[in-house]
Amino acid sequence: MLFFSAHETKLAAPTWFVPAILVMLVFYSGCLLKQSDASLHLESLKLNIALNTKQVHVGEKIILKFELTNISPVSMKVYLRTGRSNYSLGGTEKLLGLLNTVDHPSPNRVVWLKPGQSIEWNEQIEILPVGTGRARLSANVEIYHPQSCDKYGCDGVSISSNNIELEIIE
Repeated sequence: MLFFSAHETKLAAPTWFVPAILVMLVFYSGCLLKQSDASLHLESLKLNIALNTKQVHVGEKIILKFELTNISPVSMKVYLRTGRSNYSLGGTEKLLGLLNTVDHPSPNRVVWLKPGQSIEWNEQIEILPVGTGRARLSANVEIYHPQSCDKYGCDGVSISSNNIELEIIE
C-alpha cells in the first residue's frame, strides 16, 4: 500500500507485505519448475502409434501399438499411464474420439529411458463410426510429474502421436 503526502513522498508497507511477496515468489518459482518439467517432456519424448492392419470395420476392436521414445540427449525417468490412452479417428463423414477421463490421475507405470531408448505397449481400441473410406487415427498419452501430486492426482502433460492412415470398409 502506498501513502503519499502533499509535502513529502513516503513509501510504507504493512508488516505482512514482505513475507507475502516472498511466499508468492516461492510459489511462482514452483510453478515455473513444473512448467519447465512439462516442456522438457514435450520436447524430449516422441509418441508413435502403429496398427497391424490397414483395413478395418466399424465397431471392430483392434490392437493399437504405442511406442514412446526418448529423443533427448539425456536419460529421463518417465511417469505415465498406460491402458487408458485417448484417441481420435477422422473419416469421410466426421471426426470422433475416445477420451478416457480419470478422476484422480496418476501414473501406473514408471520407466527409465536412456537417450534413443523406447518403451512399447499395446491397447485395444474400437473403430468408431466415422464413415467408410480413408481415415486418420491419432492418439495421446499422459505423462505425469510425481513431484506435483496431491490427494486429487498428479499434474501432467499430454503427448500426441503421429497420424496413421487406414481404410474403413463395410
